[in-house]
Amino acid sequence: MEDVLEVLVGDIQDEHRKAERGILAYQPGKLLVRGDTPLFKIERLLGIDLDHVEAETLAGLIYDSLKRVPEEEEVMEVEGLRIIIKKMKGPKIVLAKVLKL
Repeated sequence: MEDVLEVLVGDIQDEHRKAERGILAYQPGKLLVRGDTPLFKIERLLGIDLDHVEAETLAGLIYDSLKRVPEEEEVMEVEGLRIIIKKMKGPKIVLAKVLKL
C-alpha cells in the first residue's frame, strides 16, 4: 500500500515521524489525506486560508461544494485547491489527493 501511495504523491514519512493525524503523505503543494482531516491542518500545510469556509473537514468542503456524493477518481477545483477523490467507502470519502493551485 505504501508503494501505491508513494507513486501518487512521492515519499511518505515514516509512521512514527508523521506529525499530522489524517495526513498520510506530504510534499510541498500536495497532500494525500483522509476525508475526515480537519481543514485547519490542510490550511497550515499548504499555506492557504479557508477561514471563510463553513466546513470543518475536507469531506465537508467536498460535500458542500458538490451537493452530492463524489465518485472515485473524480476531480474538482474549489477554494484554490484541486481535489482528487482517491477512495470511497459507500458515501464516505476515505482518501483524497489535495493540490494547491
